[in-house]
Amino acid sequence: MLPQLPLPEWMTPAFDERFLEKAREAGYLDEVKAFQKRQNEIEEKLKQVLPREAFQWVLE
Repeated sequence: MLPQLPLPEWMTPAFDERFLEKAREAGYLDEVKAFQKRQNEIEEKLKQVLPREAFQWVLE
């Protein structure tokens, strides 16, 4: 395992921004869209069958 060297201060925001950029790109993939659609369907069904407090608990 390589020793971990301290990173320059500018590198952390650069990595964070790159991660967010890639995450946004991934959100446009058909596979991710299918999962998002299914998640929305499940949430709607849960809203219909669970009391509000129970639904909020499930989201946590």
